[in-house]
Amino acid sequence: MDGVEVQLLAGRSRATANIRQTTLISLLITLAVASALFIALFRAIHHEMAARRDAEHALRASEQYNRSIVDSSPDCLAVLTPDARVSQMTPQGMKLLGIDEFASVADSDWFELWSGEDRAAAQSALAAARDGSAGTIPSIPSVSVPSVSVPKVTVPTTVSGPYWASQLAQKLGYAVNQGEPYYFGGCTNSSQCVLPNALIPQTAWSAPAASLLKYIPTPNNANGTFSTSASPI
Repeated sequence: MDGVEVQLLAGRSRATANIRQTTLISLLITLAVASALFIALFRAIHHEMAARRDAEHALRASEQYNRSIVDSSPDCLAVLTPDARVSQMTPQGMKLLGIDEFASVADSDWFELWSGEDRAAAQSALAAARDGSAGTIPSIPSVSVPSVSVPKVTVPTTVSGPYWASQLAQKLGYAVNQGEPYYFGGCTNSSQCVLPNALIPQTAWSAPAASLLKYIPTPNNANGTFSTSASPI
């Protein structure tokens, strides 16, 4: 009986070892499959997020490009709600209407900017747009623009002050006196005016300006202009 028991115990041990080995292999296979599925799922999610991000960037770039085209239009462009409320307006449109801040016309009645026959034309154009066709407005709204007073500018004709006279003398290379006229008709000598013949001496020019002289053609016409056969005057 002892030999039989030993054989039974040995067989049971081998069976147990086989079960453990099979279980371990099954666990390793399951873990490998799960890891592969996780990696595949992660890659798919990453690809989807990258594609969505690229699509958002492309859409944003397209919107910015379209917006730049609209903003650069020389016409008065405005976006209206179905009930003719102003929701957007291009900078050029605001400029043509004399509007400084969009907030002053945001959500306002578009038709209030028009009067007379123009208002009727604007209403007809909006009605046509609601029906899916094109409408024409003959002009832009009449908006009152405040008048701007331009101050009178006086151009000095004589040298003002001894300091300015000394600065001119240093640049021009000859004496300049306070109260001396810059130029008058018939002045041909620096003893008579600051700029004889109404010309600034090249000695007073900056180095970059003097270097550009060779690119400026001298006059070849009696009236002091320059012309060629390609651009006759």
